[in-house]
Amino acid sequence: MSEHRASGIGARTRLRAAVILTLALVIGIAAGLLAYAGHHNLAHAILCGGGAMATALVVLNIQIARR
Repeated sequence: MSEHRASGIGARTRLRAAVILTLALVIGIAAGLLAYAGHHNLAHAILCGGGAMATALVVLNIQIARR
């Protein structure tokens, strides 16, 4: 019985991680596209998107952990 419970917790953790990473990736891509549209500089867009993704990853992890 404890093995079944442990696998359920692992599945929820994997699902939570997948949701957080997917949302952070979408936010990072959107920020990169907006930065590229505004400045037409690929390096600037990549740095902007990476920073936005990292920030979104931390914020989403904190917000989802509270629930």
